[in-house]
Parts: sequence; C-alpha cells; structure tokens
Amino acid sequence: MRTMVVGAMAWLALSACTATPGAVVAGAASADASHAQADQPETSGPPPLPAEVVARAQPVADADFERFRPIDEALWRAAFTRLIGGYPPVPRQEVACVAVGYEGNNTPYDPTPALLAMLEGIEGQADTRFLPASRCGFDIYPFVLGEGTPATLYSAHVAGRSSDGRLVLALSRTYGNLGGEGFEAMATRTARGWEVSPPVMRSIS
Repeated sequence: MRTMVVGAMAWLALSACTATPGAVVAGAASADASHAQADQPETSGPPPLPAEVVARAQPVADADFERFRPIDEALWRAAFTRLIGGYPPVPRQEVACVAVGYEGNNTPYDPTPALLAMLEGIEGQADTRFLPASRCGFDIYPFVLGEGTPATLYSAHVAGRSSDGRLVLALSRTYGNLGGEGFEAMATRTARGWEVSPPVMRSIS
C-alpha cells in the first residue's frame, strides 16, 4: 500500500545515506560568512506545489495510534524531546508532522494526541503546529494534505536492540527530497522512566 511505503521512506532512505563529517554541529560562523549571508537576498521559502500534486497525495503514516501502550508513549516523549529540543530544524517550518514506528515493523504510525500536545511545550516550539503524519504528504518536501503548506517531518522508530537490552532508536527529520538528517540514539528504561542518549548523526541528504 502506497500509504505505508511512502511513509517508511522518510526514515529508511535517510539511514542509507553516508554521513557527512562535521555536519552535526554548524559551529560559530566567521564574520565574513555572516556578512556574506546578510548580503544574500531573502527567499520566500520552497516553491508551492501544483494543485494536482496536493490533491492526489497519500498520507505518510497510518492513523492507528490505538496501538500505543503507556510504555510506548513515555519512550516517544523522551525521544522527540531529544530530537526536536536538541536539533532545531533547518530551515524551520511552521508545521511539524510526526510519525513513530515499532520494532520489526517499518510502517509509520501517528503519535497519540497527548504526545502531540506535549511536543508543543518543547522550548522554542511554541509557534509550531504539530500534526500527526497521516495528515501530511510528501513530494519534493513534506506538506500538509489539502493545504500544500510546507512542513518538517519528524520520525522516531525502534530499529532494534543492543546486546545489553537497550533499544536502538532511528530518529530523523526531513524537510525535502534532498534535505534531511538521520540520527541514532539509545533508549534505556530506568526506575525514573525512559532515558534517551543524545542523538548521533548517521546520515545526511
């Protein structure tokens, strides 16, 4: 089914890319670089999608968030706090589409409404509109179905388990066909709940 395949590509395609050294941290720009950027003409964002593309687009995730268990939601809260709070998207979009995935299943699913509400509370995201990924499509960039509004697509997927029993998380943010990063993080269940390590960049496109 196209709905599943298109959505899975959002995180699977990124993991196949080769990481670019030094891509995780931009670093302090030099005075010359800052001046050069200031001289660049302002752009109005990505080009609008043709109406026929928006009309025929399929959602990038399955809307069945009822598969969640309490342990899952706690895990995703920790994972997205790391991904979104620690790695602000570049370029930042006003809309963020969110998907999650389970171990042994590459199908992306919607997060729960409670998780989406929590993401709005992450520092710096007060003006971001978070949507379940089933309300978003993907062409040359992620967008809101029925609107064509550009978005950033965030996904967190349980990719497997380490030899010591920790969960291996594949995290990604995507804002275009040639714009996105894939990260890996480890999740450990403790007496205080889930702890997720700082994401390490594994791929960039």
